[in-house]
Amino acid sequence: MNRSNHVIYPLLFTTFIINLLFSACSSGDSGKPNRDPSQWKITLDIDGEEVILPLKVMDVYLVEDENYPESYYIKGNGVSLLGNFPDGVHVGYGEKWDKLFDEIIQISEEGVDPYNTRASQISLPGNPDLLITDGYIVFSKLTGKYSGSSGDLTIHGTISLTVDSSGGEQTYEGTISVQCVSWG
Repeated sequence: MNRSNHVIYPLLFTTFIINLLFSACSSGDSGKPNRDPSQWKITLDIDGEEVILPLKVMDVYLVEDENYPESYYIKGNGVSLLGNFPDGVHVGYGEKWDKLFDEIIQISEEGVDPYNTRASQISLPGNPDLLITDGYIVFSKLTGKYSGSSGDLTIHGTISLTVDSSGGEQTYEGTISVQCVSWG
C-alpha cells in the first residue's frame, strides 16, 4: 500500500458518511404539505361514546384595523361554527396562530362569513342540525408547516358545545383539530 492510499481512503470514508447523514436529514422534508384531512375533526364524548365529526377547515377573516375583531368559520360535514376572536386577539397577516393559544374563543349562535349570515350548528347521530346556543374553543398547539388552503397547518385544542335538543339544552365536551387558513 502506498502512502497516497492512507490519505484517500479516510477521505472517501468521511465523504461517504457526510453524504449519508445529509440524505437522512433532508429526506424528512419533501417541500410539500403533509396533509392528513382525517386528523381534522371534532371528537365529542356523548353519553360515554366517542362521536367524531369530520372538519374541512377553519377560515379566519383578517382585519387591517385591530380595533375590530377577526372572525372565524369552522366548516365540516354537519358542522358550522362561527364567531369572533376576543378583543385584542388577532392572528394578523403574519399568521401568528399562537396568539390564539389559551384564549377562550366563544362560539356565536350565528355569524357572518364573507357572503352570508349562518347559524352555528352541528349534526349528531340521530339529531341533525342542532343549533349551538353556547360554546367555546381553547386552542393549545399548532402542527404542520405550510399555510394556505392547500397547506397542512393544523390547530388543536379543546371544545365545549351547548346545543338545543328535543330533550333541552345539552353540553358536550371534547377535542378539536382543524386546518387553519387566513383570508384578508
